[in-house]
Amino acid sequence: MAFEYGTPILKRESPVKRRCFSDAAVLCWFTSKGRAIPLLVKLQEGDEIIKLQNIKVHSLTEQFYAGIQTWEYECSAYDENKEYLFLLQYFPENKRWKIEKI
Repeated sequence: MAFEYGTPILKRESPVKRRCFSDAAVLCWFTSKGRAIPLLVKLQEGDEIIKLQNIKVHSLTEQFYAGIQTWEYECSAYDENKEYLFLLQYFPENKRWKIEKI
């Protein structure tokens, strides 16, 4: 009879980073391979709703925090001659988006 101690780790956990994310509404396109590509972001700052189009994704990383999968996108976009740098987080399990301005 064989015994096995513990469980094998399939995915490496990412270190937890303290960040201030807020909810965002994101229009995205899903590829045939299941990847999400953000096309439009709407976020609320006070009473104003900011709409960011023409999003350029600089990098995409797949992270695991406490076993929860997230996709992190480093992005930039222009709105009224103003450049926004931001980090988008997508949670595939519950299909939610979060944003943090950089």
